[in-house]
Amino acid sequence: MAFSSDLQTDHNDLSEQQYDALNRLVDKHVLIANVGDEFRKAVEDIMADSVVGLSVEGIMFGPYSQASLVSFATPSRVYLFDVYTVGVAAFENGLCDILASEQTEKVIYNCRIASDYLHHKHQVAIGYVYDTQVVDLMSTQVKSRQFPLYRHSLPQCLGTYLNIPAHLIYCPEIPEGTTMESLQWNK
Repeated sequence: MAFSSDLQTDHNDLSEQQYDALNRLVDKHVLIANVGDEFRKAVEDIMADSVVGLSVEGIMFGPYSQASLVSFATPSRVYLFDVYTVGVAAFENGLCDILASEQTEKVIYNCRIASDYLHHKHQVAIGYVYDTQVVDLMSTQVKSRQFPLYRHSLPQCLGTYLNIPAHLIYCPEIPEGTTMESLQWNK
């Protein structure tokens, strides 16, 4: 899978080397939209790692939350589980096991919203969490000797700690009043 031409025009300042590196990253993404052999293999791969990245995407507003993607990043692959399509079966067939595992550390930015959703909708508590938002708050507090009044956004943390340029960070903005039915992902 290669980046589309419209993405190329949006990022004309990427060097050929950067573009090739991004294409290699995309090739390592696996979208899973049903429970089957690929799903089970992905669960096994994720559980085999001691540390994985975690992201829960969707409309997250308290008791009315609805996730569309649950993603896990391992050193070799990124698994994108389409939980909007698969539904509860995704959690019953391995995602709850991964999320609750105390053997696999989950690295996530701002765990509160995802934890609330997972607890209320799927009765699972995320075990062994490394919340990068909390780490940033603690680091800022140590440096400034006072608790920060404001938190840094994920894009700010990625720029500060990993030196990732802002133009390479995808930051979707969902307009107020948007519903799951109106999102392109669900059509």
